[in-house]
Amino acid sequence: MGLPHFTTLRKYLRTLEGVSVPECDSPMPLLPKDCDVRRQECRRYARAALARKRQFGIDCEATMENDPQREQVRQGRFARGIILLGCGLAGAVVCASPDIWTVFYVSAGLLLLSLSIVLQRIASRNGWLAFRVDPRVALLMVTVSLSIVSSEISLRLFLPEALLPDWKGKERAVSETLGFQHDRELGWLPVPHDQKTLNTGLGTIRISNNSDGLRDVEPIREGRPKIVFLGDSFVWGVGVDAGERFTDKLRAKHGDWGVYNFGVVGYGTDQEYLLLKSRFEKYQPQVVFLVFCTENDFMDNCSNGGGILAFKPYFTAGSQGLRLHGSPVPLPDYVFCRRYPLLSKPYLVRMGMRAWGNVCCPPCRAIDRKPTFEILKALRKFVLEQGAKFYVGLTEPDLELERFLESSEVSYVELCTELRIEGDFHWSPEGHSVVADKIDSFLNRQSVWGSVSSK
Repeated sequence: MGLPHFTTLRKYLRTLEGVSVPECDSPMPLLPKDCDVRRQECRRYARAALARKRQFGIDCEATMENDPQREQVRQGRFARGIILLGCGLAGAVVCASPDIWTVFYVSAGLLLLSLSIVLQRIASRNGWLAFRVDPRVALLMVTVSLSIVSSEISLRLFLPEALLPDWKGKERAVSETLGFQHDRELGWLPVPHDQKTLNTGLGTIRISNNSDGLRDVEPIREGRPKIVFLGDSFVWGVGVDAGERFTDKLRAKHGDWGVYNFGVVGYGTDQEYLLLKSRFEKYQPQVVFLVFCTENDFMDNCSNGGGILAFKPYFTAGSQGLRLHGSPVPLPDYVFCRRYPLLSKPYLVRMGMRAWGNVCCPPCRAIDRKPTFEILKALRKFVLEQGAKFYVGLTEPDLELERFLESSEVSYVELCTELRIEGDFHWSPEGHSVVADKIDSFLNRQSVWGSVSSK
């Protein structure tokens, strides 16, 4: 391979601006002993050439940036592009959700955008608040903003209304109509001291809650024995007046007993267990009677509530026993929208709150009966440890549950009756009378009324 001529190298380096090369007209090739020296000189000349070209590029860029007219034209184009993009997105948002508040928020956003652009141009012209933004940061901010806006539009256009209902355009939820409120330990609980009249379609019922939020009389601290009835809407008395419920009928028949109703609409056995633990010391009952709704309690005990109207705590059964999930209970979508009407306007915020609720109170992975059986065991154990008696009433027969209760040495009674409210599966006033008679006969057979009251 031939050695490079110094003349050829000199001609190449002279093509680079600002590089001085020593004059040498000798056409003789470089000798091997001089290769190292010449190679170092070539490298030094090349580095100097690159440095000059780099400096030349920086000077050109600075000259372009310091050109006021060109900078003003560039800013004007950018501002017009931003305003046109904002108007397009605003129109899409209004089309996706055409209501007066959306128009108001979009108009306010466009006004703020225009004001910020005008202030930026005034500030740059007068040298106020002048600063440079990294193009990569600006690109990231624009990308994130466009992603947020496009996601909001997509949710409003394509998300089913059942997942994010328009609560403002709907009537109040049944839970709020019944006078319930969000509870961090139980999911929901009736408002204490709340009194209202409710039209059920078949008649008018009166709701009156005591200081504990229960639809019942105030607890009386005296020497009478007490019996507590746990349950859901069957015990609470959906569709019937308070005096027509089986608990009030038993109270009227056994005046020497304190009969208390712990029923709450929508509760599962898990919530009833937590409610009893939180109120047991105050009421100190001698008998606890659980009304188990075989129609839906197995399902309720494996649910986190869904998060639309409510979240609820629930238990899972494992090798270590029962494990409680979802406590403290996060805000559901309905309560969040009612409590924060402006903050909940964007669908993204509501979806974020729903996602956070499902993280804090994750959905149950499987629906089976094992958690229910473990809850019943824990409930029985808790009641017996407090020195009280524990009984169960079933709204409908269930062979598997009955076998479990028999093996667990829990006495139970079937409370099934065909006397239901028209168009509903809850007991009618006549059905409550039948249930009261069945419970009264059952407790008599268990020697509850006489044995406890004689102590």
